[in-house]
Amino acid sequence: MNYSIQHLFPKHLVAILLVLALCSMLGSCKKEKQEYVHKKYNPEFVPTIDTDSVSMKISDSGRVKYKMVTKRMQIFDKAKDPHWFFPRAIYLEQYDSLFHVNSTVQADTAWNYTRRGVWRLKGHVVIKNVKGSIFKTEELFWDQNQKKVYTDKFIRITTPDRDLKGYGMDASQDLTSYQIRKPSGFMNMKEEGL
Repeated sequence: MNYSIQHLFPKHLVAILLVLALCSMLGSCKKEKQEYVHKKYNPEFVPTIDTDSVSMKISDSGRVKYKMVTKRMQIFDKAKDPHWFFPRAIYLEQYDSLFHVNSTVQADTAWNYTRRGVWRLKGHVVIKNVKGSIFKTEELFWDQNQKKVYTDKFIRITTPDRDLKGYGMDASQDLTSYQIRKPSGFMNMKEEGL
């Protein structure tokens, strides 16, 4: 016995089933309607990223060079002067090739102006360099492009053999070479051989 599909189902039922199958295939391919909320915001005051409790390691050529810890980080990459903002303290460590801490940086607040390549540290800025010298000030700038560190504020530099104070400082970016613009106070120097 040889039956065709037309013998089992009436012609109009076959046509209806074909139309329904075609509609379901076309319906599954249609794009979903997307709805957007259009809200204007000021990129100078609203960050594109806002996160808290950040701890990250930064590497260069596959070697970890820095560690950064902060309670809060905001990224304003759509602002006129794009920057990262650390409103609740920042702590940085720099490592040598053997992963020993070379230097540390801490501040109450920090800004990293990404386009200009300038860091601004403010409030209880304390830096320890590779030589063990400690720099304390209320505000410090690091210009990555010019590879220099500077401040116009009062600064105190404590080294193993002396204590320097004054207003304003210019230094190399690793703080191993520096000059106080207006020294003040006195220096205690260790007397060797006496």
